[in-house]
Amino acid sequence: MRTNLLIVLFLLLTQVVSAANGVLINGIYYQLDSSKKEAEVTNGPNSENVSGYFDDTSLTYYTNTVTVPQSVTYNGVTYKVTSIGRGAFAVNRRLKKVNLPESLVSIQSGAFSWCDDLQSIYIPKSVEDIEYAAFEGCIGVNSVVVDKDNKIYDSRNDCNGIIETEGNVLIFGNQNTKIPNSVTRIGEWAFAGQSLLTTVDIPNSVTSLGSHAFSESGLKSMEMPNSIIGLGVNVFMNCRAMETLVFSESLETIPAFLLNQCHALKSIIIPASVKVVEEYSLAYSNNVESITFLSTTPPAIFPASFEGLGYNYTITIHVPEGCRDEYEYSTVGQTFTNIVDDVKISTGISNVTFSNTDTESRIFRLNGTRVSSLQKGINIVNGKKVMVKNHGSK
Repeated sequence: MRTNLLIVLFLLLTQVVSAANGVLINGIYYQLDSSKKEAEVTNGPNSENVSGYFDDTSLTYYTNTVTVPQSVTYNGVTYKVTSIGRGAFAVNRRLKKVNLPESLVSIQSGAFSWCDDLQSIYIPKSVEDIEYAAFEGCIGVNSVVVDKDNKIYDSRNDCNGIIETEGNVLIFGNQNTKIPNSVTRIGEWAFAGQSLLTTVDIPNSVTSLGSHAFSESGLKSMEMPNSIIGLGVNVFMNCRAMETLVFSESLETIPAFLLNQCHALKSIIIPASVKVVEEYSLAYSNNVESITFLSTTPPAIFPASFEGLGYNYTITIHVPEGCRDEYEYSTVGQTFTNIVDDVKISTGISNVTFSNTDTESRIFRLNGTRVSSLQKGINIVNGKKVMVKNHGSK
């Protein structure tokens, strides 16, 4: 009887330890798994009840340097620390450094999000899984290093970023990151929240940008290489400083919420390759003054693609010469009334006629910047729009 009672008590204790959540050990909270003898760093004593890791009032605050041990002991049982849990160190704005253990296997989503003062990131060789947005908004990072013996991730060419090795996917970058030309994809949330990032050079090796890749960043301008054929949703959402975006001429779809709430954007040029403009893709960027379509055939446009843009009818829509009727009868014409067919489509600059007086001083880009010679894309020459697919001179 006594033996049975001891067994029952042991099982109950095991269940309690297995469910132990928010156990404080040497200043760090852990969730303990007694069956695996593993511990996960968690965000506080009530982490199971935290609805989101941006809830500042629910989090534990750390400052300066925190060292996560390889193992912890609780009630006489030793647990191997294998995971940094969801939002474990999130919104710790005075946290400068976290030393991660060689026992670590996973870093979950939002684990270090919005740690403004975090200065360096070192990923041990043991880490096998880094979830999306793990370092979102870590704007103070100036050094990112992945252990050279890590089999899953790397920081090749001292790029100051984290790359998923097998797929050549950049999963985290910041204002100091130089994207290697071996990277083929910018991953989900890679530069999200990087408010100090104003511009970025994307190599021709990159073929796609993942969802939220640059959302809420400080980007002011970007020129996509024509190697990019795919974009995820929300890529530039809430990039409130974005003034200029040059799309890849290989894109066929502008996805949902792509440029939503980019309030500094004044003009948008839709390449001829685009066949579909999805829901809310250009919505609520309420300072847009003009949209230029380069295709002679209007793309398929979802009804709410321009939500919040055109209902005051002040936006000018520029379309290729002779294509006004097609656009007026399309979804574009159902939203905007000021459609003008003044875009001259050409394969180069050989068929462009110039006046003999002061031509060079009268060449402008769509954003109003004066240039000394024709540039790739749309130029305004003597008041006329001229499309140049290749760089050239008069």
